[in-house]
Amino acid sequence: MKWFFFLLLLANGALYLWATNYTPPAGTGTGPALEDRNLPALALLSEVESATGTSEMLNCVRIGPFATEETMARASRQLVNRGYGLTRQKISTREVRNFQVILGPFGSDIARDNARSRLEGQGIDYAPQQGAAGQVLVLRTFARERAAGEFAAGLTGKGFEASVQLAVRTLGPLGWLEVPDVVTQERHDELAAINWGDAMARLQQIPCKEGQ
Repeated sequence: MKWFFFLLLLANGALYLWATNYTPPAGTGTGPALEDRNLPALALLSEVESATGTSEMLNCVRIGPFATEETMARASRQLVNRGYGLTRQKISTREVRNFQVILGPFGSDIARDNARSRLEGQGIDYAPQQGAAGQVLVLRTFARERAAGEFAAGLTGKGFEASVQLAVRTLGPLGWLEVPDVVTQERHDELAAINWGDAMARLQQIPCKEGQ
């Protein structure tokens, strides 16, 4: 009878532990804690993207523009001699239209000099330019005619006889060199120190194309 009572107590105790989801204390062989298990697999997607994003944002380099075929060919040789691969890009001749706000043309040197003195007195910058009808003073250049007209109207309110004239420039053909290799900061600094032999040529980082 005593054995039966003892077995009944054990059964009740086991049932209580199961119902309360009892967790054994540390050191009883339940395996490693959650913090020690394969943390990369448990990372949030945003954390994974943040960690890998830097290595995937790769930069290539564009150099130019080059005004002549000679300077472009010389720059190509400099890249090849340093072990860089390159591609050549070229655009045909094109017209660029701007709108200049000007004073003039002037009927005499005295009229021109008086206008210059007045501009300098009000802190307004200008650039002398020889126009088809005589010398003018160029005050600002705008890509849009409306903006140029508004600026000219403001000058008229200050007593200047400003006007807007269309300026057409022909550019090109112009060429660029692109380095399709991934450019590290060290390699970028090396390329930036090169004299490309063309006053317009600049170094510019661009996203690498797919597959590079």
